[in-house]
Amino acid sequence: MKRVVLVFGAFDLLHEGHRRFFAQARKHGSELVVCIARDATIRDLKRQNPVHRERSRLARVAALPLVDRAMLGDREHFHRVLQRIRPDVICLGYDQRPPMASGLGQAADALEKDVRIIRLRAYQPKRYKSSLLRRKRKSR
Repeated sequence: MKRVVLVFGAFDLLHEGHRRFFAQARKHGSELVVCIARDATIRDLKRQNPVHRERSRLARVAALPLVDRAMLGDREHFHRVLQRIRPDVICLGYDQRPPMASGLGQAADALEKDVRIIRLRAYQPKRYKSSLLRRKRKSR
């Protein structure tokens, strides 16, 4: 039986921490679907422009061997992604915060199926964290 795992993120400066995140998530199912945040969503949540545009981030993530399917997030609300994908498992990164994480349980309940929500471990967060890599990139 196929178990679909869904993860969300910007995945702007793709790094080893992201690859480890995908590997951890993949262990919870047989299909890994990655939802890439829209450029506008990144601007709204992080108050900064992404380094790479959404289509570029989508292509880079889709090319990874662990990723079965990559898609851009919904322009209006992430709940629509849940309705479309109907995941069995949703994996969150150790540092993912509201608003997305806070409404996730309710959105999963609306699917009328048992959806597990799992927070994954960090992989070397003092070395592989997008905000740190962004700062290093700017200081060059």
